[in-house]
Amino acid sequence: MILILSTLACFLFVMLLPELSYAWGPATHINLGNAVLHNLSLLPSSMQSILAANRYDFLYGCISADVIHGKKFIEYAKHCHNWHIGMKLLDDSKKDSQRAFSYGYLCHLAADVVAHNYFVPNQIIASFTSRLLKHTYWEIRFDSYMDKSVWDTANKVAKEMHHDNDPLMRATVENTIFSFETNKRIFNSLLMMGRLNRWHKTVDLIASRSRWVLTEEEIVGYQKTALDSILGFMTEGKKASCCKADPAGRKSLAMAHKIRGHLMEMKRLGKISKEDYPEIFKGLRPNFREAMTGEFKHLDLHDITG
Repeated sequence: MILILSTLACFLFVMLLPELSYAWGPATHINLGNAVLHNLSLLPSSMQSILAANRYDFLYGCISADVIHGKKFIEYAKHCHNWHIGMKLLDDSKKDSQRAFSYGYLCHLAADVVAHNYFVPNQIIASFTSRLLKHTYWEIRFDSYMDKSVWDTANKVAKEMHHDNDPLMRATVENTIFSFETNKRIFNSLLMMGRLNRWHKTVDLIASRSRWVLTEEEIVGYQKTALDSILGFMTEGKKASCCKADPAGRKSLAMAHKIRGHLMEMKRLGKISKEDYPEIFKGLRPNFREAMTGEFKHLDLHDITG
């Protein structure tokens, strides 16, 4: 009982600290990275050989953009979820293992374009009647659908990768209110928590009692969209549509929170009912889908509910 309560307390702690949140969680990013490694034939030949020879460095890159916490305290030009920073990592790479790491980092950004501009905004709005189910909750929920063996891969990555990846990132990515070493300790603690059976049991228990579900079709659909974004970047480079979008999804997330607040107010005033929700949500999805290609549109809140 004490273990369950302590794990639940950890869950609530992570939930209430958005700066410790991910876009997709590490399990999802590793799962997507594995999908890339299983489809190397789709990539340029030079890239195929680099990733095939440095698989764990690539997978480490796939989760490393989330090592840095306290991102909101630095200007966006130095933000770790920024295409410029990802490209600089690649440019500064001195060996193939570092290039594999940098490609993984850039794949992370391509996946986050989908997470921060499409998945999370949609879920923030769809769960507007709950005050708690916001950004972090949906990231943890999505990670919970990944096969538990993915967490074993995360453990292997930490052991097998080349250790000159961290110095590359330390030299390129701006420190926040935390030093790189402190950020890494926080990140490692969260990875370790993800490997605990009681953590998964707690998340599964909360998910089983939630009114808001993610269907298998939705999970597969979001993963496919994220993988398409990644492969688009890996084959087209800077010309890929995802490179026109913000991996941090700042405008999309801000708009989602505004819409969420507006819907809460309309519900309180009795101007919308449960029967209206599906049509409202359906009408909003195309706007967030377009944001994944950099075509963000500011919405008039009153147009949403009529």
